[in-house]
Amino acid sequence: MQIKRFFSGFPRFCLDAGWWGMSSEIGAIAGLIFAFYEHQSSPITGWSFAILSIFLLFIGAFVAWKKEYEDAEKFRAGSQTKPKIVVQKNGYRCTNRLLRVGNEVRNILSLVVSFTNEAQIPMDSAVARDVIARINFFNCEVEQNPILALSTYARWASNPQPSQLLSHQTNREILATDIRIGETVELDIAVRYLDEDECFAVDNNSYYFSLKNPSLALGSLAGNLFLAKVELNGVGVKETFTFKFRNQGKWNLLEALEN
Repeated sequence: MQIKRFFSGFPRFCLDAGWWGMSSEIGAIAGLIFAFYEHQSSPITGWSFAILSIFLLFIGAFVAWKKEYEDAEKFRAGSQTKPKIVVQKNGYRCTNRLLRVGNEVRNILSLVVSFTNEAQIPMDSAVARDVIARINFFNCEVEQNPILALSTYARWASNPQPSQLLSHQTNREILATDIRIGETVELDIAVRYLDEDECFAVDNNSYYFSLKNPSLALGSLAGNLFLAKVELNGVGVKETFTFKFRNQGKWNLLEALEN
């Protein structure tokens, strides 16, 4: 088994060692062969070649190790200078808010999640830029076989409302957001009017439907269990997070659940 493992890893060793490492290995093997041959007639010369071959072997092994170590260090340094997007502690929650609809002020339950950029090194490359969130909603009443309910680009709550856009701007202008080092941003997941049963996903078009876009309806059956799969993509960012929630129905919670 050990011999098989050695030969299976030998091509990788050759690539890592490079020309210098491989030359030392070839020299070591040739030296050993010559040492055994010379040992028959001249023990001193044979042992000299044996020692030289072992020395060359160590050089080749060191070159290969150094190459792998440097690659690992480059990867570690690169990962530390990239954005590190995490869910803020207690950042996934349901909040009670007021929304003006026409002449009325309505109570809504808003399910949100807060993300923070915890990049380790304060460099420009660690700023998450143009981060777009896409959410796939699954009905999890049958957890062994969740059913995709809908998929949509989500709304960053910190971005301007569509009504604040200039005449030449579109919702595309507020689709993405930047997340600076140490900054926390909030993403809308779902909403429900407190005195109604049906809950809805949220995107930048929801504004035009008073947050009740029919194409984003998630169902009105009280007790429905959902899973929201949030995909974040941007400059230096490619992350996926999952969140469960339960629609408890009229006058009850839009409950954020632990995964």
